[in-house]
Amino acid sequence: MDADKNRFEIQGDGAIDTLCGILDKLHYCKEFEIESLFYEIAEYLMKYVTIFGKGKNYFITELEFYYCREDHEDCHCHAYNEYKNRKNHPQKFGLCWYFHGSGMDITIGNGKDIYGGVLIRSVCDVDGNNTCGPLKSRELILGLEDKENVIDNCYGDFISIKTTDENNLSPYFNKAIRILPRHGLNPKKENFDQHVNENQFYCRPYRFLIDVPCKK
Repeated sequence: MDADKNRFEIQGDGAIDTLCGILDKLHYCKEFEIESLFYEIAEYLMKYVTIFGKGKNYFITELEFYYCREDHEDCHCHAYNEYKNRKNHPQKFGLCWYFHGSGMDITIGNGKDIYGGVLIRSVCDVDGNNTCGPLKSRELILGLEDKENVIDNCYGDFISIKTTDENNLSPYFNKAIRILPRHGLNPKKENFDQHVNENQFYCRPYRFLIDVPCKK
């Protein structure tokens, strides 16, 4: 894959520096610390950051993590094959928008041997209208309805992230973040038995959700 085709460096304010700091901790942490750092990133993105796209602010209400490194080889990561062969992929890099057929990610790679992305699954506007689903969320943020050509037509450098303040907090700032298994993954991809156990990536609690109704 052309690593630059669907990848746009995220523009923003001090949120970028904060996220860089948390990602540094993630990349150098012990394997057992990964889940807690996923939560730290999720909390920051969902509580203290807005996505500014097409003249509007959106707040993330649901997201999922996909992350590959030597001690955490998540085969459900888009870049898994590229990770195994150390090839370029948008998820090899950190803090870029990655647009793909399933939605859009904030990438969390290190530019070398760690690959990953945070899939944005749901977002709400400033009035609390919650749009559920990664494709619908991507279309809303980009202001595009052409599902076939969304990747070719979008301009990721026009989408930025900003830190919130007391005047523009998420409508759901005070609601708890739930931690759940990721949605819709195929356990057969891991060549494990169907019995769920903690070693299987498909059932790990890497999905973070503020439980609010979806807009109809």
